[in-house]
Amino acid sequence: MLSGDDHDRELALAEAAALTGGRPCAEKLVEADHAIDIDRSGYVSCGIEWLANGATIDQVCQDTRALGIASDGFGLEVRRIPRGLPVSCRETADKLALAIDGRPHLDDPSERFLAFATPEGIWFGRKMKSGKHDWRCFVRKPYDSSSALPAQAARAVCDLLIRGGESVLDPCCGSGSLLLHAAVLGARVTGHDINKKMVGATNKNLAHFGFGRAATLADATETTGDYDIVLANLPYGNMSAVSPERSAQMVTNIVGRAPRGVLITTRDVSRDIEQAGAIIRQVIRLAKFSVTRLIFVYGMAP
Repeated sequence: MLSGDDHDRELALAEAAALTGGRPCAEKLVEADHAIDIDRSGYVSCGIEWLANGATIDQVCQDTRALGIASDGFGLEVRRIPRGLPVSCRETADKLALAIDGRPHLDDPSERFLAFATPEGIWFGRKMKSGKHDWRCFVRKPYDSSSALPAQAARAVCDLLIRGGESVLDPCCGSGSLLLHAAVLGARVTGHDINKKMVGATNKNLAHFGFGRAATLADATETTGDYDIVLANLPYGNMSAVSPERSAQMVTNIVGRAPRGVLITTRDVSRDIEQAGAIIRQVIRLAKFSVTRLIFVYGMAP
């Protein structure tokens, strides 16, 4: 099950797909063949072992009875997605409870079952795990910037590509939001920024959370080196806006630093990415705090 709202739904789905290889089966629900470490994710809120699904509650109850589920002292919760869906949660829960061999215990259940009523039908399963979400510790870092990604979104962006052990470059590191999440996921991080104060802020934030200094002063149009992954939240806003020409120079140089990466911008830089020899794999819209960002996931052409 995914958290988030309409503004970050595309990113939530993209992160879930990247981590699980799964596919959406209903709003905020993803069906996958394997479980993941939910604590590391930005938007995956809990894992569910799907047991039955169908167009009607009667069909789901019939399939549930056929499974012969025995559970004494279970809990059962029904949720509507969307919330205004004209389905009775109480009636649905009562029918499903009768399809399970055992008595419910609402105060201290031995295990929990979840049912989701959606326009596509009913999904029913056993709750496996809820995420503690270690990204929350980065919500309050010592130094921040107005253009930094929200912590939940920054984690999801890192999850699109990072699995652990990669060398990662952020050539516009700002206060280090992306580097913090990349580092906690096991990447070897390097950051650059043209602003000396931001370099200092990044290094202080990294040190605060137990990571070594990784940021140095450098211009994104001139940074060198080869890395496994590039993560970049390109400058925007009145205090850090760059011209289209300089932006194109930045993109050209950044894309050439790694065979795959993520560029986050407030304007369409698809042409610049493609002219740098890369293929755009995915474009994700993220609308948060009155700013619409485009998240370009790219890979170098063979």
